[in-house]
Amino acid sequence: MRDPIPPSSRRTTRQPGMAMIALITLLALLSAYLISTLLSRTSSEVLVDRSQRAQDALLKAKAALIAFAADTTSTAIQPGALPCPDTNDDGNAEGSCSGTNVVLGRLPWKTLGVDDIRDASGERLWYALSPRFRKMSSTVVNSDTRGQLTITDGTASSGNIIAVVIAPGPALGAQSQSRTAANANTAAHYLEGTNAGIGRALLKRSDLKIIAADSLTNAAKLAVAAVVKK
Repeated sequence: MRDPIPPSSRRTTRQPGMAMIALITLLALLSAYLISTLLSRTSSEVLVDRSQRAQDALLKAKAALIAFAADTTSTAIQPGALPCPDTNDDGNAEGSCSGTNVVLGRLPWKTLGVDDIRDASGERLWYALSPRFRKMSSTVVNSDTRGQLTITDGTASSGNIIAVVIAPGPALGAQSQSRTAANANTAAHYLEGTNAGIGRALLKRSDLKIIAADSLTNAAKLAVAAVVKK
């Protein structure tokens, strides 16, 4: 009995099938490569975007604090003075932050008249203030008033810092932090090591902005000049 399909026809049938398998394999490898490249690029871009958003938030907070120090519309004008930190996370500066230690809390965004500034991880900013510059009835700021904060990188230090704004970022795996409602006002669950204390030496880090004495002195001079002109 004769084979109904000639050999040449069988070869023709197999060849398109093999070509299709090769094409599918090639497409699968190409897709895997493109996905891997895309994920790698996206991860890098996410890190850059997160860093940029944190810097934007810190710069906005710093500008708001300097503007507050130069404000002449308040009923109690104290050029160069800054608000107390917010220690109960309601957005308002505490009415009093007495004592000789550096005061640490959240940025009082409502008192500053700005939006609820947050970093890239959605966390509110933290704020440390030298007690000599707190806005209280006894505060007098002039060119001789020195900041009481020190920033260190572990080897070198820079002093005469008036205030510091910190973007806490997400909790890292190595950190023992529990960011629950019960711990919302506990710095140790948002800031690491020395920065979570109430000491005067803070660790230098990329997501931290300082307000140095010259910034506040210039703001105070402008505020005094504006009052004198009235």
